[in-house]
Amino acid sequence: MTAMRKVLFALVLVACNKGDTGPTCSQVVDHMLDVMKQTMGSDRVGMVKDCEDRKLGREARSCYMAAKSLGDLAACQKLVAPAGSAGGAH
Repeated sequence: MTAMRKVLFALVLVACNKGDTGPTCSQVVDHMLDVMKQTMGSDRVGMVKDCEDRKLGREARSCYMAAKSLGDLAACQKLVAPAGSAGGAH
């Protein structure tokens, strides 16, 4: 797996908090796949599940939704907690 694919896959290994007004994991994954132009292939179902399991905060999900390029998506990564931690920024 290339370094870019690893970074992009890490971007989708996030989850959504319930009860907030930010975009849903489904919306985030659909938007990310659109921005990436499906360059990673699309295990959309798996990507949404990973997002939901990781509890990504509203701020990070909103950042991903505002992204217009791969660089923008990568910049959002700073808002995502590493796997196994309590979750991303809220």
